[in-house]
Amino acid sequence: MSLVLVFIVAFSLAMDAFAVSVGLGIKHPDYRTTYALKVAFMFGLFQAIMPVVGWYLGDQFVMSISSYDHWVAFIILAVIGIKMIYEGIKGTDECKNARECESMKVLLLLSLATSIDALAAGFSFAFLHLL
Repeated sequence: MSLVLVFIVAFSLAMDAFAVSVGLGIKHPDYRTTYALKVAFMFGLFQAIMPVVGWYLGDQFVMSISSYDHWVAFIILAVIGIKMIYEGIKGTDECKNARECESMKVLLLLSLATSIDALAAGFSFAFLHLL
């Protein structure tokens, strides 16, 4: 895999984390710089780790699920998409105030949610033998 392709994939995978961080900044413009640094660190950490975890898991299971791997990816992404649509229609706000949004639990869940696609990309890299 060329270095240019690595940068293109990394940039593409980071766009959802960028969108969420912009959304956090717009919703709560009074956040402190320390919280912004926490968000950047957690999102960056998860975006860096998840492709490696996905590649490792994919490499371990490449022979056992290669005949139906596309269905596994489809089901995982479909469940996440349906849950997002449901929560969007339901219209509840998870964070009633800014302090609830700053909790470590919310930050970890946002970091995990924005890096699911990086996990899937790493999983795909193992099946395509790109690394």
